[in-house]
Amino acid sequence: MPLDEERIIKEIYVLIAVVVAIIVVAIIILVFIYFSLFSSNHANSITNTNPYHIVVTPTPIPSSNFNSAFLNDTIPSIMVPGKQYTVTIIAHNTGKTPWMDNTTFIAQFVNSSYDNTSFSNTSTLEPGSVISNGVNYTWKFTMTAPGWNGNYTIAYKMKNTSTWFGDILVKNITVGTPGANVIFTLINIPSTMTENSKVNVTVIVQNMGRYPWYENDSAQPGMDSVQLGINYSPDDGSVFTRTIRLHMNPDSGVMPGQTCKWVYPITAPSYLVQYNVTYQMMQGGNYFGAPTMRTVRITN
Repeated sequence: MPLDEERIIKEIYVLIAVVVAIIVVAIIILVFIYFSLFSSNHANSITNTNPYHIVVTPTPIPSSNFNSAFLNDTIPSIMVPGKQYTVTIIAHNTGKTPWMDNTTFIAQFVNSSYDNTSFSNTSTLEPGSVISNGVNYTWKFTMTAPGWNGNYTIAYKMKNTSTWFGDILVKNITVGTPGANVIFTLINIPSTMTENSKVNVTVIVQNMGRYPWYENDSAQPGMDSVQLGINYSPDDGSVFTRTIRLHMNPDSGVMPGQTCKWVYPITAPSYLVQYNVTYQMMQGGNYFGAPTMRTVRITN
């Protein structure tokens, strides 16, 4: 074989060896890349035998998704003490979460700004109700006015289980006649007395207001003591007694609805004229409640 031909054959063998080596290296690199990039997905595809079965862990609904706005109500501003009233409150769901009958309700909202007097019970949604965002709901319930005269500020708010949310509906309600928080149930002062005669007078009053009465200021912080006053102007009822402020028993209070009794002596003046004796309750030096008057004529 000539020298040139032998050299050409050797060069061809070397070239083939180099090409084979390059191909082997390329295959190794491709295999490495394949397993590096796709092995985790491949493993997942093996364990996930049912690609349509998806398990989702529920995310807790933040309380801010509950919200409400009050649109209207039929709560009267004046009530008779102790009377029941059927009322409605229209609420609008402004939150993202529906109101459900087993978790959402409306109740009287009580804090330092609003009265803790219970006008009504909690009102719940009708069974099966689902009130979605943008939908109105009319709450219906019965309110019972307190038994005592006065001005009350009450509020209603919605709850999700135990969490308050949404608007606060504030109502100012006058129960009875606030000034008529005293009833004189007995005044047995005689209508006629002989001059300089003596007699015991009994006066019984009933507390028809919201708050108890105490003789001692310290018994109820922030509230002045309460007494029965005998007016001396314009008709001088004090001519019958030197005591024009009759004190209660300092050891007990007079709760709303309870009565208080005074028995005190009077002496008829020597002037043969007619007097008008006026009684009125006093607290901290000021009169309160409606006064009541009795006429006493002095004879010889």
